[in-house]
Amino acid sequence: MDKAIQIYHNFDSAFEAETARAKFYKSKVLRYADRSKDADRELAESVKWYYELAGQDANRSEDPQEADFDRLVVFWSR
Repeated sequence: MDKAIQIYHNFDSAFEAETARAKFYKSKVLRYADRSKDADRELAESVKWYYELAGQDANRSEDPQEADFDRLVVFWSR
């Protein structure tokens, strides 16, 4: 996961949606590994990116889910 995030992040803004999605999935892996603090940090960052990319208000009652991040990424990058 870290390598994917690093690669996506090195392409400036071209792969922001992919980076946000990778961080979201990394947060899930970290949570399963019982690393809650790290998972929370990754999730918060991915959600922040999601709202910026989706052009939505970050003060919504629900955080985005897997399908929301999947929709941000163009189909050939999935």
